[in-house]
Parts: sequence; C-alpha cells; structure tokens
Amino acid sequence: MSDKNENTSRIVYLLGAGASYPALPLASGVAGGMVKWGKKLRSEARSIYKESAEKDSILEMGSELTKWGNEASKHFSIDTLAKKLFLTNQSKELIKLKATMSTFFMLE
Repeated sequence: MSDKNENTSRIVYLLGAGASYPALPLASGVAGGMVKWGKKLRSEARSIYKESAEKDSILEMGSELTKWGNEASKHFSIDTLAKKLFLTNQSKELIKLKATMSTFFMLE
C-alpha cells in the first residue's frame, strides 16, 4: 500500500502546469510558437537550401507547424484540438499533430 503512494509522490513533470516555463511556452503560447517556427523554417529553407531534398523536408515541416499552429489557435488550447481529433477518430491527423508538436518542442 505505501509503496504505490511513495512512488507516485516522486513523479516530476517536465511539461504541464508551467513546470518548464520559461524554457518552453505555456499552453497558451504553443499555437503562436508553432506558427512562428513554421514561418522561420520556410524562410530559412528557401535562403539556405537552394534545391535539395533537405529543402523540401524543411519546407514541409514548416508548413505543418504553421498549419497546426493556426488550427490550434481556433481552439482553447492545443490539448483541446488533440482531444477533438481523438474523440472524432481522426487517428492519422492526431499522429501528425503529435509529430509536429514534438518537432516544435525540440526547436523551442
């Protein structure tokens, strides 16, 4: 009985409830941050990579960041958007959102 309670009390949250602020934005800043990074990636890909596979990949990721950031800004938070995708059985879109968010957090 006490082992379970002791283990639970040792959990450290790296994300959520502002635990990672200011290193990462609060939930309210994720959508805007995704759009910011999307624009930055697209801009830099065009100027740094002339014609290459890397350029296409970076442009695509920039577009995904911008797309999901804009979509998230229409909801209360990015979490609300993810929950909507989950509840409406949009599994492929939810996977894309998660991958894009992972990229965003790495960049940020």
